[in-house]
Amino acid sequence: MYTVYVHKNLKNEKYYVGCTSQEPKKRWESGWGYQTNSKMWSDIRNSDWNKDWVHGILGKFENEQDALKYEAFLIAMLDTIENGYNTSSFDSSN
Repeated sequence: MYTVYVHKNLKNEKYYVGCTSQEPKKRWESGWGYQTNSKMWSDIRNSDWNKDWVHGILGKFENEQDALKYEAFLIAMLDTIENGYNTSSFDSSN
């Protein structure tokens, strides 16, 4: 099972879209799962993960290919590479 999810920073209205085969909260690690994303990590460290961010599940998929297609669609639709926290169309870290 693959999960496509979103994080929204309420302070600046920026989004991050991701995909994981893990249980989402385990992947997120209360924000610690994003240390390698310098665009996002700086804002996580300067905010409250539970109060300043909204976290949501956008879809569940049986196969990785469908999940990654949906993730890429949402990244493009929300423009999260230029105006958010994604660094590429396939930022996922399973």
